[in-house]
Amino acid sequence: MAKIKATFRAGDMVTVKVAQFTNRWGDDRETVEGQYHCTREDTERWYADKRRATEEAIAKGEDTFSINMQSDGESRLPPKGGYAPLYKGTAYRVLRARCRTSFSYYNATGGWTKLLDLNSGREVYYKMDQLEKVVA
Repeated sequence: MAKIKATFRAGDMVTVKVAQFTNRWGDDRETVEGQYHCTREDTERWYADKRRATEEAIAKGEDTFSINMQSDGESRLPPKGGYAPLYKGTAYRVLRARCRTSFSYYNATGGWTKLLDLNSGREVYYKMDQLEKVVA
């Protein structure tokens, strides 16, 4: 059984709780970061940018090791995800109220909610217990 029960369902509109917009120093901020998974287009763009940077370095006669390899000699892998801003007072559509997902090359964790960000068109994940349902 889930330790946290979602107070909303798929299709509902939610906002990020106001308490999330205060950082640990007590300063207010307008956005918080939700996480997203990279799409195929994002990965293809990453490879194209890396290829272009390598070609430019070769043309200038520079070393391309740091572009293509990490400091330990392993090849660089494309990112699995990134961060998208979620704004204070903005309502987001819930695509999945409870989900379990991984944002890197690690194991999946639970307690996430999948939201649709209409500003970017991305499916963004945010912690379920930090969201509240919008009531009309």
